[in-house]
Amino acid sequence: MSYVGLVVSFVLVNNLVFTYFLGLGLVMDTTRSVRSGLALGIALTLFLTLASVLAQLANALVLVPLGLGFLRTVLFVLLVVGLVSFSDYALRSLAPALRKLLHPNGNVMTAHCATLGMMLIVVRSDYTVLESLVAGCAAGIGIILAVGLTAAVRQQLEREWVPTALRGAPIAFISAGLIAMALFAFDRALLINLVG
Repeated sequence: MSYVGLVVSFVLVNNLVFTYFLGLGLVMDTTRSVRSGLALGIALTLFLTLASVLAQLANALVLVPLGLGFLRTVLFVLLVVGLVSFSDYALRSLAPALRKLLHPNGNVMTAHCATLGMMLIVVRSDYTVLESLVAGCAAGIGIILAVGLTAAVRQQLEREWVPTALRGAPIAFISAGLIAMALFAFDRALLINLVG
């Protein structure tokens, strides 16, 4: 698949939030404030990009040559924890203001399923390192798209009348499901015809 196809695939067709339901809780929590959601989306984009490349390198250089494929999940969890610790240390040293903005959600990234899921998707799909880089970045852009769409829908719903039983989380999840169904219009056949 071409790089454009990878971007379109992970932003629209295989969106981590709406297709795999990875990070859905995080998107639902951060969409109350568009600014914090956008900041978290950008941070998660960088995080997913780096994690995807690390996963591909660890798989190609350690797991496959040594025949340790059964340790893949354990190694990836350790990589995620190490990456979170390193990024927290770097943010504390280099950008304390950004760390303060992301700090309430920083602990969520430690056990964040989107990162681990993306690492497993990249390895399962047998991408090259460059394709892993593009896929990780595109998955982060897909999360930013998910945050933006959900925030727009939630802002519109605040101005509309919603039955009492559906206010809050129920209508948010119904809206997310409708957005996911709308994104299913961009299926693989359309993607192959558009970008090859």
